[in-house]
Amino acid sequence: GTVRYMAPEVVRGQPYNERVDVYSFGLLLWEMLAYQRVFEGIPLRQFYKSVITDGLRPEMEAHWSPALARLMKSCWAPNPDARPDIEAVAAALRVILAQVSLCHRRSGGPGGGGGGGN
Repeated sequence: GTVRYMAPEVVRGQPYNERVDVYSFGLLLWEMLAYQRVFEGIPLRQFYKSVITDGLRPEMEAHWSPALARLMKSCWAPNPDARPDIEAVAAALRVILAQVSLCHRRSGGPGGGGGGGN
């Protein structure tokens, strides 16, 4: 894998489990929202110090869903035991999507009561 997506415990050569994938997923989710690569422009040497040693994580945009921001932050928690398992991530995403869908319908978006018609 690409080092920028690896959980800190993997980079450090420590024992790890399936929650390293949750860490990577959280970073990919951030990329999808930000429309940019995670840690872009940080030289590799600085990446090791800032991200692996000091715990730097991507910035959240103020207009992003607070629930999505909390989910991403939990995915890239420094302590692997503090990260959710992938089933919990999927469950959280289903709840978030249901809320977004409900809000979209209430605002008259596609599939909602906006009255468009033919």
